[in-house]
Amino acid sequence: MTPFWWFAAGFSAFAMLLLLAPLVMRRFREETDGSEEIASAFAIYRDQLLELQRDEAAGRIAGNEARAARLEIERRILANDSRKPGATSGTPLSAAVLAIAAAIVPAASMAIYLSLGSPDTADQPLASRSTRAPLQQTADAGEMAASTENLARRLERDGGTAEEWWLLGQSWQMLERFDRAADAFRRVIEIDDGEPRVYGALGEALVRGSGGQVMRDAEEAFRKVLDADPGDPRSRYYIGLAAAQNERFEDALKIWQDLYRDSPADAPWLPTVRQGLIDMAGLLGRDPETIVPDPQPAELARTPLPPSAPSDPDALRARLEAEPKDFRGWLELARLEAARGDREAARAAIAQVREVYAAAPFVLQQIDRAEAELFDDGTASGMRGPTREEVAAAQDMSEEEQKEMIAGMVGGLAERLDENPDDLQGWIMLLRSYGVLGDRAAAEEAYERARTHFENEADATALLERQARTMGLIRP
Repeated sequence: MTPFWWFAAGFSAFAMLLLLAPLVMRRFREETDGSEEIASAFAIYRDQLLELQRDEAAGRIAGNEARAARLEIERRILANDSRKPGATSGTPLSAAVLAIAAAIVPAASMAIYLSLGSPDTADQPLASRSTRAPLQQTADAGEMAASTENLARRLERDGGTAEEWWLLGQSWQMLERFDRAADAFRRVIEIDDGEPRVYGALGEALVRGSGGQVMRDAEEAFRKVLDADPGDPRSRYYIGLAAAQNERFEDALKIWQDLYRDSPADAPWLPTVRQGLIDMAGLLGRDPETIVPDPQPAELARTPLPPSAPSDPDALRARLEAEPKDFRGWLELARLEAARGDREAARAAIAQVREVYAAAPFVLQQIDRAEAELFDDGTASGMRGPTREEVAAAQDMSEEEQKEMIAGMVGGLAERLDENPDDLQGWIMLLRSYGVLGDRAAAEEAYERARTHFENEADATALLERQARTMGLIRP
């Protein structure tokens, strides 16, 4: 008998003892004791989530690590929830049945192994095992999705507490089901009027669910947070983003300047705010050096270094595929591809960055301008943003002259949309432009034309409806 068989037999006997010991000792746990244990565990997990949120906000843990930790904590909470009294049905097994199972299972397992197993086979290499990690992660995600569905059904049936709905919302957000996350956060608000953290989570779920667009309901949620905590950095940033997306660049600049000034030197959001300030300066035709403060050493330490070889389009493309939220990188890739004569690859880079930033019109203006510079053949689509010279000249104009200049640009955009009605972002920009001019009738007409053109495209129709709802053209 080989050492393996001695080990297998000993381990089976040990397993049988573990199964039979509770039967011999007759130590049965009462249901109320289990409930107290579950409640205690729930409180611990909740504190862990709050601590993790604080660590992530302070930059003590990376985003991907925080996501993995949050997923594991919430998986445990959901698993704990399934143990609640009434969560399962059925009668407990008798001692005799358990004893028989304890004897049969090892014997059956041994019989199966004798038929199929290979104890002499070499161990699987570590490198081969690592390929199973994505499968395990997929299984974990599937388990969490199933547990979240179970929790959602129970809360819909039994009502549930504010904390349970809060957990459900966070779980849906982890699973990137932002519409259901927003619904859960709204239920929290219905139950206890909502703390600032709930309104903040609601606003973020709405933003992520709309592809980065800060719609009116999301903006209202962030303003609720600021009513209770005027210094909340997340809400201040998103209020500035809402202003930028509605082409109120001066307002966005002021909001982000104040946020930058009020933030500690090691705040993890400073690089993002700084980039927003640079973007606003460019759109307003101003020198960024005059309005963007010099970065502090702590901020520089958090700012990712540029790629070491930006002249290599293949290396740059690989980096962008891993980190697509870098529109300047995509534009640089398009320039590099055009420089080496591959216009098709350059156009593909432009198309990809348009898709990534489909909900960011002020970024799309810069993409339009770069596309026009690269392909000066009349094929660049969208509305041309004002040049620095035009902005500077507009500052010396009267209000009436400024409106005439804007009306001319809007008229040009409307003509281009007559020729190319497939430009969805162009239609959205046209609606906003009519809003700036105060021409509601023209905005309503443009919305109806665009909606008719895109009536068979659900995603495009949804974006148009959101914009029209924000402008008050249709009822919520």
